[in-house]
Amino acid sequence: MKTLKEQIAEFDREKVKKIPKDFLDTMHTSIRGLKATGLEENCLQTGDIAPGFTLVNHKNEQRSLADYLKTSTVVLNFYRGGW
Repeated sequence: MKTLKEQIAEFDREKVKKIPKDFLDTMHTSIRGLKATGLEENCLQTGDIAPGFTLVNHKNEQRSLADYLKTSTVVLNFYRGGW
């Protein structure tokens, strides 16, 4: 079974084949711009402990990170978007 890191690398290789070059160039330019701000240096890194937090779930119930950790492993995915 492939690790998550291997699966992501494979996904990245495949997406390059499907996404138009001009779009990929725009994405890469945006990523370079974000990295130049030093944003990554202030983010949680691999192995860091996430601070406790509470959010509203799809049922409009407040659930904390600790609630989910009682029953399962948690994968956090952060999106920095403009929508």
